[in-house]
Amino acid sequence: IPGHTSPGNYTGTVQISASGAETQSISLTVEVPEDSSWTTAPANITIFKRTDNAGLTASVSLNNSGNIGQKYTITSSGSFKSYIWDSTLNPSSIYVEKNTTGTISIYHLADGPLTTYDLALTITSQNKSTVNRTYITLTRDDNNPNLRISTPSNNSFVKGTIEFNVTSTDLNLSR
Repeated sequence: IPGHTSPGNYTGTVQISASGAETQSISLTVEVPEDSSWTTAPANITIFKRTDNAGLTASVSLNNSGNIGQKYTITSSGSFKSYIWDSTLNPSSIYVEKNTTGTISIYHLADGPLTTYDLALTITSQNKSTVNRTYITLTRDDNNPNLRISTPSNNSFVKGTIEFNVTSTDLNLSR
């Protein structure tokens, strides 16, 4: 049975013949059970953003590897939800067809204090009531990276590739 075949009973007739023997017909029924398998990824996300920018915080992939389309509800909790959750853009549910991957995009507002926000996303299949969770940590600050570039490492300028020593004191290198 090919993967992702829709659930149900499939029937047919098999004809068996051999030389010198009478042909036989056999009725055949194959039952394909429902498969509600699914996964989400990643399980943990850590991201850094500036406070004056609203926008996309993170995306979570939902892979419906089963053989039926499924609807999922999305609930959330944490300081992210309390202070910077964009209720106009963030979904409360998603439908993903069988053998397909959907994307759950999470957005944040521009306002809110300089701090670290946590968010727990709970994604529940309405078919089987199974649950997957994704944890998002968003740190918001207004600090630009501090870079120090020194003279070329060999103290001379030459035609071609020149190597410089670069030092960064910002730990927030994900922007």
